[in-house]
Amino acid sequence: MYEQKTLFWLFIGIFAVTAIITLLGITGVLKNIKEKYLNTLFTALIMEVVAAIMLLFNAYNLPDAQLNIASLLQEVGVETTGDVKAQKQLLMKHLTAGLTLPKITAEKKELEATVAAKDQLLADCNGSLGEKENRFYKNILRLNALTTQYMGGNINLGFEPDKKEEVYRILLEVFNELGEFRDGDAVYLADGKTMNKTFMRELYAKFRERYGRGAEEFDNIYLDKYDVSQMFQAYLVKQTSVPKTVPTE
Repeated sequence: MYEQKTLFWLFIGIFAVTAIITLLGITGVLKNIKEKYLNTLFTALIMEVVAAIMLLFNAYNLPDAQLNIASLLQEVGVETTGDVKAQKQLLMKHLTAGLTLPKITAEKKELEATVAAKDQLLADCNGSLGEKENRFYKNILRLNALTTQYMGGNINLGFEPDKKEEVYRILLEVFNELGEFRDGDAVYLADGKTMNKTFMRELYAKFRERYGRGAEEFDNIYLDKYDVSQMFQAYLVKQTSVPKTVPTE
């Protein structure tokens, strides 16, 4: 008998300590409890409550007819049938759901954090793509505007090329975006800083040949609005990956 009382009060003490620590942790009084431990304490508290209820029912050995489970469920807004057994099953179902709630809540928070990280990554990618597209469009518009500053709307890339630094710079960026360069291309001279304009004219001449505009010599090759429009069309084809027939003049 003495051992039973000792065991009884031991369980009461464990229950009381668990309840106090859990409630203090949930209300934020004890802030140094990690969330995973708090979830475990909450689960243990629910299990202890369920065990206490079941032991209480067994101790008193109440008949099913005297268990007023229906009113208990109705108080918390749960619809039930008149069958006592069904009411017991429904009560156990909701108690079990309460046990799994901390785990589900933790998984939900983890999932939300993962989704937020993916959304941010997607936004960064979209921002980077948008910036590249805007830079290409600005280069096309600027190159198109530069053609109007020369006689007849034609820029002779071979004539005084050192005075056309902006034109060559834009061509370099445009061809880079179009994927025209290959490994080992001599884009720059030996110093690694000065653009190789002769190579750029050769590359531009090969690009023009695709839509029927050739060049007898690379030192006398022109660029006009039509050539700029072909660069823009090549970019659209590259973006959509839809083969298109490039018209000739």
